[in-house]
Amino acid sequence: MNARTLANQENKERREVQRVSGWERLALGLGCLLLKLWLRSLRMRADEHTRKVLGNRKSGVEMLWHNQLFMTPEMARRYMFYPGRRIHALISGSKDGAWLAGVFEAVNVVPIRGSSSWRGTEALREIVRILKDGEDVGITPDGPRGPCYSVQKGALMAAKMARTPVTLIAMNPSRAWRLKSWDRFYIPVPFTRVEVKAVGFSDYEALVKEANAEEPAAYVRRRLLELSGIPDWKPES
Repeated sequence: MNARTLANQENKERREVQRVSGWERLALGLGCLLLKLWLRSLRMRADEHTRKVLGNRKSGVEMLWHNQLFMTPEMARRYMFYPGRRIHALISGSKDGAWLAGVFEAVNVVPIRGSSSWRGTEALREIVRILKDGEDVGITPDGPRGPCYSVQKGALMAAKMARTPVTLIAMNPSRAWRLKSWDRFYIPVPFTRVEVKAVGFSDYEALVKEANAEEPAAYVRRRLLELSGIPDWKPES
């Protein structure tokens, strides 16, 4: 494939990014208002270590499971945000992604949009650029389609390339509805208690050192499962 063909393909992929408009914006605005009220009702708790990790003012990569995304904006608002801090998140270029992008913007998370094929190349470069500019990027290593609780090797690539801190985060609601999605997505019941846990690494090399002989992606998966309170989780056969 020559350079012109590749450039044309990337331009086409950028045009494929879907947006919401018209009445959809009104519906999105009302939905976001209800979402904020819902999230504010959650009784989040974090121990001293987790508060210290999340309160670290060094930007980097934050990793969590896809099925805990609903609770993420409130967790970030309570424990991570400070004036001037911007957290970015990789979101599909599809129509569903457009709705999610609108929700994220309403809760002060900056979406990184891209089509499914564009994400693998251009999005990685964009993430590395954002990290090197001193801003944060949230990544779901098993998203957007799974398998559930898997960690793709590429999920750590951005942290390795940008040489930034890595934070692993889990949120455990005491009561929640579970969607019939590929990851059994959590919808916490309003006013329920949510335990927040996190562990941080100064950079990718520190994570590798902590993993010792364990493969980094496997180590991240194990630690995230432990933080989520399901260390022995196995895929359904």
